[in-house]
Amino acid sequence: MSVRVEKQGAITTVVLSRPQARNAVDPATAKALADAFPRLRRRFRGECGRALRRGRNLLRRRVIADFDLNEESVAYAYEKLAAAGGRFRDACGPSGYLVGNRFSVADLTLASLIAPLVAPSEFPYPQPQRDHPRLAQLREALHRVGLLDWTREMY
Repeated sequence: MSVRVEKQGAITTVVLSRPQARNAVDPATAKALADAFPRLRRRFRGECGRALRRGRNLLRRRVIADFDLNEESVAYAYEKLAAAGGRFRDACGPSGYLVGNRFSVADLTLASLIAPLVAPSEFPYPQPQRDHPRLAQLREALHRVGLLDWTREMY
């Protein structure tokens, strides 16, 4: 098995061991990882479980604070996305590819960066974010600049 749960005293470690695949997560490994974490949750009932939930909420607040997410920074990010969309339209040739008349590393790179947000049906990994309501506004912005359909087409 490529996923092991090891316990030494009060420390539990989930080990991903697929050196032949450079620890890439395929569907079977993703399922094994998902199966490993409910076992951990069952071990940490009571006070430990409450501490983990508090820690997750604290982490979420820290991420928001560290990234300085506020109305102004989000508006600025959408402005940057619109500008990037303009550069994308300028760079995208009549063929629909970024460089020349065929699929290139540039197309692969851009499509790979955007794919988790677009969540194409061909995406090979589990996508809990596929219908997440918080991503609807971002997907709409990607659609306005032409990147949503382009990424789905690349997949």
